Amino acid sequence: MQYDNTYEISGGFAYDHLHVSPPLPEGANLGGFNIIATRWFTDRLAAAASVRGYYGTTGAAPNIFGVAGPFVNQYLFLGGAELRGPHNQNVATSLHALFGGGHLSTESGLKGHSPQSLGILPSQTAFASAIGGSLDINRSPRLAYRITPELILTRYSGSQSSGTQFNFGFTAGILYRFR
Repeated sequence: MQYDNTYEISGGFAYDHLHVSPPLPEGANLGGFNIIATRWFTDRLAAAASVRGYYGTTGAAPNIFGVAGPFVNQYLFLGGAELRGPHNQNVATSLHALFGGGHLSTESGLKGHSPQSLGILPSQTAFASAIGGSLDINRSPRLAYRITPELILTRYSGSQSSGTQFNFGFTAGILYRFR
């Protein structure tokens, strides 16, 4: 199989394990979507852009307000470089480093209380990045199944957290190649 396509678009189910409540050791398991568009400039080098949305619930510090498991969502808007690795007619691999911004929303389901009073990071927009790779299992020259594990870094801050959050995420979906 020739990898001479100029463009790729992939999309599918996305997962992110995000630490939204710093006082609690467990994080939030968020599910959602990931769409990535790629423009190949050479056989090995491309530019990629990604839009993602993650949704779920998180734990809250013990409180007298009766709030447990509030809804949170996160959107990431990223762009960067992608490098094609070993590939043949059946599989292809790639590595990417994407950088941009993330928006965290934590206000829903708090019964009128502030996120900080429950030990949850406040809603905010901050730096985000995703560093990982993809394994494409080719179905045809244009269509493949894609699995993408990643380290997702965010810089959300709050009264009980500052610094970088290191989170695990992955995407599983479909890839379409075209000229």
